[in-house]
Amino acid sequence: MSRLNSERLLGAALIVGGVLVGVVVAAVLRSYTQDGMMTGGTAVTAAIIAFLLLVLPQLALGISLIRHTSPPNDP
Repeated sequence: MSRLNSERLLGAALIVGGVLVGVVVAAVLRSYTQDGMMTGGTAVTAAIIAFLLLVLPQLALGISLIRHTSPPNDP
């Protein structure tokens, strides 16, 4: 596998993983709020912190790997 393909594959995997982490965080926080273990304001604050620390860096790195991987120069 060439370096180009592995970088794009890693970027796509990071994006999918970031989306998956975001969905899991949202589901857990929603569950906590519905069960009364957490207030709505606390859940929103926790969601913002989780997205800033866990999801956005992973998505940014994945997008960066895909966008900055140059196309092959094969004739």
